[in-house]
Amino acid sequence: MTWRIALGVLQSLLAPAWALVTALHPRTRGAWPGRWALRLPAVAPGAVWVHGASVGEGRAAEALFGALGGSSRVLLRTASTDTGLQAARGHHVLAPRPVDVPWVVGRWLDRVRPRVLVLVESELWPALLFGCRARGIPVVVAGARQGRGTRRLRRWLPGLFEDLADCVALWLARAPGLDVPGPVQVVGDPKLGPVATEPVELARPALVAGSTREGEEEVLLDAWAALDPRPLLVLAPRHPERFEEVASLLGDRGLAFHRWSQGSADLETPEVLLVDTVGDLVRFYPRARAAFVGGTLSAAVGGHSPAEAVSCGLPVVRGPHGSSNVEAYEGARVFEATGAEALAGALARALEAGPGEPVAADAPARIAAALGPYLDGPIPPERPHRPLLAPFALLWSAVVRVRSAWWTLRRPARVGVPVISVGGLGSGGVGKTPVVAALVERLVALGRTPAVVARGYRRRGPGGVRTGHRSPDAAWLGDELAMLAQRGVPVVSAPDRVAGARAAVAEGADVLVLDDGFQHRALHRDLDVVVVDGRHPTEGGPLPMGEGREGLAALARADLVWCMTPGAGPETPAGLARVRAARAPTGWLRNGEELPLGALAGQEVVAFAAVARPGRFLEDLVAAGCRVRGWHTARDHHPWTPEELAALARAAGARPLVCTEKDLARLPPDFEVNALRFEVRVLEGEATLDALLEGVLA
Repeated sequence: MTWRIALGVLQSLLAPAWALVTALHPRTRGAWPGRWALRLPAVAPGAVWVHGASVGEGRAAEALFGALGGSSRVLLRTASTDTGLQAARGHHVLAPRPVDVPWVVGRWLDRVRPRVLVLVESELWPALLFGCRARGIPVVVAGARQGRGTRRLRRWLPGLFEDLADCVALWLARAPGLDVPGPVQVVGDPKLGPVATEPVELARPALVAGSTREGEEEVLLDAWAALDPRPLLVLAPRHPERFEEVASLLGDRGLAFHRWSQGSADLETPEVLLVDTVGDLVRFYPRARAAFVGGTLSAAVGGHSPAEAVSCGLPVVRGPHGSSNVEAYEGARVFEATGAEALAGALARALEAGPGEPVAADAPARIAAALGPYLDGPIPPERPHRPLLAPFALLWSAVVRVRSAWWTLRRPARVGVPVISVGGLGSGGVGKTPVVAALVERLVALGRTPAVVARGYRRRGPGGVRTGHRSPDAAWLGDELAMLAQRGVPVVSAPDRVAGARAAVAEGADVLVLDDGFQHRALHRDLDVVVVDGRHPTEGGPLPMGEGREGLAALARADLVWCMTPGAGPETPAGLARVRAARAPTGWLRNGEELPLGALAGQEVVAFAAVARPGRFLEDLVAAGCRVRGWHTARDHHPWTPEELAALARAAGARPLVCTEKDLARLPPDFEVNALRFEVRVLEGEATLDALLEGVLA
């Protein structure tokens, strides 16, 4: 506790300077809003969070994603560096890791609420680990090793290391002998394994020099020039900001070189191939003859991991410094150069030895098996979203209570037919409109003629009563009513709910369903249904602290609590009826045609959504068997512009574009897209629901 408080104070004091550094540094500035939790990943609570610091750890995360392919959980991937983000593959959602400041990490964890955090290798960030422990989020370290940073931490601050290690639920070690507190399983190196991307075909024998550091290229070029014959040198600097520097070095030496970023048309004539892109280095190992590991000529670096080269069966050349990845060399064919003058001989011996059989590693599968108990673990409980605004939330709650008391003194209008109100405690995103659609289906099955009345949020033009008979367009009705109208449901859009209800009755409706009507009490209702999200029962607190219009005490006004799972939802007041239900994808809409749910199963798709809680749509896609390779979100009810739609189409390429049915209502009719349809299925309390409806209709 002492370490946690002291570090928290120090990190908070340094936060302004840290914010400036991350905004200016070329390796972190690209994702600055995400690092400081100003932009949060669009996932629903309960995702599996896998963090890999940079490119190498990202490859292990990608392999783990493949091993978890049978899981229906959404996989959230984070990286620490911009290069790690650019090279990331194998995930549903990608985001930068939040900076290690307690209030930044706390906001991130409270909104994202992952089911488990998997750290690839030992990135033990104090605020992150302490924050996970405080929220009951289990932390698993995959590919744990006794790295230089860990050894220094244990030597200089042993008490802090013990506190951090106590936050880890399970250590999955590369090799036996990992000396840490807590349970340890040996799973091997998660970076070892076959290359998942398409290899580059090379026209002649090649030496791949990966992740070279400053000063190493000169030594390597001297050693390579001494070889006879000289192989193609595939040179990949560690950091993108050095690409131009290395290109200048090659030009100054008069070497014929080709930049990989300029295409792959000419790979026969150059002497050196400069890999000046992020994430492509791994594609050159399968067709190479030997590999040099960067960072091994520097005692300060201690060498980078040779796992990618070892996975492809290559002999590995390294300098005298490999202390940072000792375990990764086990089982490898290593040709060590004790210094710069010995490097040419080591390269010659490795090239003569040539490649062997690729390594068939099963570490990702072992890690996936070890994660099994955590994949179905509990979702962290909801916390206030913006706790510093609690005083203003008290003021809001007082105003709401006064308004509620004022409504009790008024006599609501009646329109001569039963009225069923469907509302929520929050400002949106609980699934009220799908529940409205489910109730309409039940009412039709009972032989009634229902109509849906709502204010038509974000519709265009002046006020007044509008019906779906004239146009089922979102600009005319509002997107939610347009979606229902396109399903064939009679709808009325009217900011004045009483006027809208009277218009619906005049058109022949014998029962009305109010969408989002719990706080709008000018119209008498015979049944008040309140929809709550089981994962957001309190909506993060009252406005502006959270998204709640009213607190849980307002449930006393309801007749029925409709809880959308997963999640247990709030405690229901005694005597109040309760229904538990869930969303279930049923099929696709494409160009007005209904397709079966399996139409896109197993396909790579690019998804976009502008709804209040898009993470639920992502869960639906994963459950439907889609392989989400692009994820784009916007604010709720966002009107997609032609330029944005064109950009989405370019991002998708040959992959299908998919969206929600609500988004489809806002799109041009000729836009090529697949909209996921789903229904609400009652899991518990169906008899109670039917009895209430029959009582209202009677």
